[in-house]
Amino acid sequence: MYISAIKDCENSLETALLNQCKDKSDPYYGGVINVSEHVYDYMYTPSLVTNAVLLFLNEKSIYYMKKELFESIDRAMIFSNRWLNPDGTMHLN
Repeated sequence: MYISAIKDCENSLETALLNQCKDKSDPYYGGVINVSEHVYDYMYTPSLVTNAVLLFLNEKSIYYMKKELFESIDRAMIFSNRWLNPDGTMHLN
């Protein structure tokens, strides 16, 4: 079951990584788009970070200590920091 959970997280992360904004000139740089709604959803990016960090540190994951994943985590943190309000909520407009 443990390996199955890792694979599920990897599959979910793969989709999020494909939908992460990598254009540094875009104000949503680092954010993950909600494809079904075509918007940058404030919940998708923290979810990417959570899964990414867990997989980055897990020796059983294909993403274990991968530089590319660390760069995606960094992009997501830039996005989160840019849109985070002082009270901890996210503001995307």
